[in-house]
Amino acid sequence: MSSFDQIGQVLGAYCDGIYSGNVEQLRSAFHPGAILWGEVKGQPYRRPLDEYLTVVRDRESPQARGESY
Repeated sequence: MSSFDQIGQVLGAYCDGIYSGNVEQLRSAFHPGAILWGEVKGQPYRRPLDEYLTVVRDRESPQARGESY
């Protein structure tokens, strides 16, 4: 598999996992020691991967809300 294909596979796992709320699929897109930085409603956050995945698991996924992919 080419590097290009590998990158596409990781991005697909991320996008599919975040949309469906499948945290194991989402986990596969990250290094185990990843720390995620971002902003939610104007507030910055910094979370280790396991904490981030807990938030994703406990929220209603975009798919469950009927949002388009």
